[in-house]
Amino acid sequence: MPGPEAAKPFTGGNTEDVDDGSGGTYTQGTWELKIPEATGRYQKFVGGHNTMVDDLHLLESGDVDEFCVCLISRP
Repeated sequence: MPGPEAAKPFTGGNTEDVDDGSGGTYTQGTWELKIPEATGRYQKFVGGHNTMVDDLHLLESGDVDEFCVCLISRP
């Protein structure tokens, strides 16, 4: 059974690629997202904003490790 959801299209970002010293790359930065629609308990965030702070590690092996924090505000 699907739960509540929120649509958050990307509206811009600021990232930087950093060599990890072991053949892989970190992509670090922030992404800005608007919240144009939502269902269930997330409806109160429609018209709000999400700043996503992201640390994406692309390892030499092809594996991916990602850490992400979302700062969500109501309109």
